[in-house]
Amino acid sequence: MPTYFDPLLPNANGLDLGSPTQLWDGFFNSISANIINGPVAGGTVSLQTANSSASMTFDGSAYNAFKITLIGNVTASTFTGVAGYYTFVILQDGAGGHTFAWPGSFVNAAAPSPVASGSLSQVFFWDGANGYALSPGMVFP
Repeated sequence: MPTYFDPLLPNANGLDLGSPTQLWDGFFNSISANIINGPVAGGTVSLQTANSSASMTFDGSAYNAFKITLIGNVTASTFTGVAGYYTFVILQDGAGGHTFAWPGSFVNAAAPSPVASGSLSQVFFWDGANGYALSPGMVFP
């Protein structure tokens, strides 16, 4: 008889299934190895952090995560890289109200929060020609 109930994890009795902690560890290790890390050699997250400029280029062969602080409007952007998963975090500065033009090859990209200090997080799959949003963008506030 199980000693706990958790709707997110199967009841784990016996060594073949492992403890809930082992199951979560396995799940997160799998996510980090196969989704978050994308194509970067060595299986590590490679984050590019930058303030915005009017025109931006994102190099997916060097980075798989991009954190951009909007300090002005981005009127044009491009993306190059190998097939894989890429994460974008777009932050507004303390003034807010800045716009961001996604690369034209990105499909269903969300608009960043216009609010001062607001944020947008979104993950894309790049197939070598187009970036497809894997989910709606998470905009706060």
